[in-house]
Amino acid sequence: MVKKTGGRFLPLNHILLIVFFVLNGMNGFRNVIRVREPFILFVMLIGLSTITYWVTRSLMKDKGRAPFISFLIVFILLFGRTMHSGINEWYKPGRFNYAYYFPLLLSVSVSIVWLVRKTSWTKLEQFREYLNIVLISLSIYEAGRLVYDLMLVYKLPEMEYSNDTKPGPWVGSDKPNIYFLLFDEYQGEKGIAKMTGQADSSLRTYLNANRFMVAKDPSSGFRYTFYSMASLFGMSDLTFPRDEVHHPNKNRHHAFLDERRIIMASAMIREKNPLVNYLAANGYDIRNHSIFDLPGYPSHALDITYLTWYGLQYHKTLPGWLVSDLMHIVPSNAVQRVFNTFFYRTFRQNEDCYFATLAEIQKQNRKPPCCVL
Repeated sequence: MVKKTGGRFLPLNHILLIVFFVLNGMNGFRNVIRVREPFILFVMLIGLSTITYWVTRSLMKDKGRAPFISFLIVFILLFGRTMHSGINEWYKPGRFNYAYYFPLLLSVSVSIVWLVRKTSWTKLEQFREYLNIVLISLSIYEAGRLVYDLMLVYKLPEMEYSNDTKPGPWVGSDKPNIYFLLFDEYQGEKGIAKMTGQADSSLRTYLNANRFMVAKDPSSGFRYTFYSMASLFGMSDLTFPRDEVHHPNKNRHHAFLDERRIIMASAMIREKNPLVNYLAANGYDIRNHSIFDLPGYPSHALDITYLTWYGLQYHKTLPGWLVSDLMHIVPSNAVQRVFNTFFYRTFRQNEDCYFATLAEIQKQNRKPPCCVL
């Protein structure tokens, strides 16, 4: 006799697992989550789980045991990457690579499938009820953490502008076109000369000849581009009050970067941007070819990193892991293009940005003046 093991369209434990995944991902990110993001993620994962469940059910003769197998698959889809990160840190940081992990994951999964097929219905039903209780308890715990965090008033912000910049009125009638070009991770003329022993001044010569302002001895106040961009668009320095309390001997140059701060810096660029607002108020046509969303000027670039909470959570899943990392092993440009992998998106983004910016520069007698980013 086949016993009832879940909901009509999707078993309850699948839904509870997704609820736990979403709530767990929300904790620690209260300042950077847009309201719609958790709902979009939940709906996407419900759809993925539903497809997984019904495909599994259609392939198995024993329909009653299909929910247990599909739950295992959904669990791997959601937590496979997190489990690898945890094992990698516990075993030997950076040494437990995929050649060890995936055979281990496959062996454990096959063993679980075998146990499900051999276990009696009575014990499977007991396990299902126990699993639901565990998932409900974990979800309540994560929801409690989230509510507590939302009610907590932090005296010290994690990251903020050092001052509230308010640019003065535009002086003069001349409004030249502005082209902001950032050569990310480019060592510069001096850096290349130090590394290779040969100076390369061709880029500086070209830019100077075309009336670009080129800093003589450029330097950055931060180790990471995300902080530098937030500081530039905010027309202000960044401070890290909590770091200053916990690490008084370190300055802002040593500010660490993690997923939350990447999203925080991106949100600052998107929501509070004195530079873009000032240029737009003075009649500039803003042309955004960067990876960052600007206020009123969203990015049309391909997603090459996670700048939002939803992007981070998607990258945690197995589909996100495949396109951001695992598919790199396939030596085929056609495959990279079909699956829209990180490698392919980075290539396309660099190429598209190059040609789009070049087309902007080649336009003559533009009115109104433009600012190309």
